[in-house]
Amino acid sequence: MKKTPFEIACKKMGINPTLLPGVEGLPEVTAKRQIADYKLDIIADATGKRVEELSGSNLKYTGWLEYVPSLRRFVCTRTDFTSTTTGLGARFWFSDRNTATKFTQENIDLINGLMAPKITA
Repeated sequence: MKKTPFEIACKKMGINPTLLPGVEGLPEVTAKRQIADYKLDIIADATGKRVEELSGSNLKYTGWLEYVPSLRRFVCTRTDFTSTTTGLGARFWFSDRNTATKFTQENIDLINGLMAPKITA
């Protein structure tokens, strides 16, 4: 069985992929968002190319997302750089374009689970 990007990232980081944040008692949509956010953070950290600093002096690359109403989901329309804090579509920044593109395209289902209430992660 093919491993998910999350499982691969957990192995690389030495994290047990079956241990997820506690979401018992939360509304279903909120719980799914919490789990999606956790998984995306682990995957992003495992790249080793995540950029956390929000100063204007460093270029940061991110997958830009566009909501497509007919699909009822976000899609990655392009990967670009930013040197400032940006909105919701640019939540994960990386030091190079290829990493940002790969992260966004491989994890679009989790990203949709994080940002769109009707879509499962």
